[in-house]
Amino acid sequence: MATPTHVIRVPRPEPGAFNPHRPLKKNALLLHQVRHFKKIERRLPKHQKTGIPLGAIRTEAQAAEYLRKMMAVLHPQTAAAGRSEPLP
Repeated sequence: MATPTHVIRVPRPEPGAFNPHRPLKKNALLLHQVRHFKKIERRLPKHQKTGIPLGAIRTEAQAAEYLRKMMAVLHPQTAAAGRSEPLP
């Protein structure tokens, strides 16, 4: 894989930006991410599916956990290494 020539620095979110108890329906970006990943998950083999129904994801914390599980399925090399950044 090629070495990236440009690195985009993303600032850290403001403290309190993530509220694990906030209803998912009040966070449009996170809600759309979950819906997008559910569409992707439908195409996965049964053994790779999370088994989490969309209706069970009601809070930001539940959404974050679902997205973490899906990322581990989609990027197993990163999950296996315990990394939070993609491998080069």
